[in-house]
Amino acid sequence: MSHCSALTLFLAFSSPAWADTINWGSEFGSRNVQSDGSAPVATGFTVQLGKFTTGFSPDGANVELWAANWTVFDELLPGEHNAAFGYYTSERQLLDNTTFQPGEQAYVWMYNSQTVVPGSEWLLYTNDGRDGAAADDWVFPDVPGSQQTLPLSWRVSNASRVIFGALDPDDDGPDPSRRGDGHGTPPGGGFNVQTHTFVPEPGASLLSIAALMLLAARRHRPTA
Repeated sequence: MSHCSALTLFLAFSSPAWADTINWGSEFGSRNVQSDGSAPVATGFTVQLGKFTTGFSPDGANVELWAANWTVFDELLPGEHNAAFGYYTSERQLLDNTTFQPGEQAYVWMYNSQTVVPGSEWLLYTNDGRDGAAADDWVFPDVPGSQQTLPLSWRVSNASRVIFGALDPDDDGPDPSRRGDGHGTPPGGGFNVQTHTFVPEPGASLLSIAALMLLAARRHRPTA
C-alpha cells in the first residue's frame, strides 16, 4: 500500500462526521393503541419525522392545513415498523440545511389517513421550548461545521408536548402536557402511545330532524 493510500484511509476513519444523524422513534415493547383505547396501532399506519412551514403552528383548530404545510424528513411507511412489539424507529443523516434550516422545530406525525374525518387516527408530538429545557428541544441542527459524532436521539420517552393524541411514556398515569387535541378513550391498564380521531360534526340530516321536532312542538302547543 502506498503512503498516499494509507493517508487517505487514515483521514477517512479519523475525520469527524460532518453530517448530523437523527435517531427517532418509540421504545421497544411499548403499548401503542388507537382512539378506542384498545385496538393496537397496526401496520396500516405511516410514521413521519418532519417540520411545518415557517410561521405555521399546528393545533386542533387548523388540522385541515397540516398536510399542506408539512415537509417530511424521514418516514416509516405501513409495514416498515414492528406493530406487534409496539416498536417504530428510524435513523437518517441531515446532510445539509437546504430544506431543513437550523433551529426549525421537528415533529413526529403518525396517521392512518391524512383526511380529517372520523376514523382517521392521528398522533402529533414534539419536544419544544414550552417545557423550559431548551437544550433538548427537537430542532434541526446546523450542519456546516458540526463535529457531532453521536446521533441525536428523539424518542417518545423524551417528548415533552403532544398536539394531537396522547403519550404516557412511563405508563405512570395521565400527564396534561402529553395529551393533545382529538377524541380518544383513555386506555385501561396503561399505554405509551395513543392516536386520537375526530368527532363528527352535526350533519344536515340532524339539523333537519331538530327543525322538524321544533315545528312539531309548536303545533302541539296548547292555545289560550
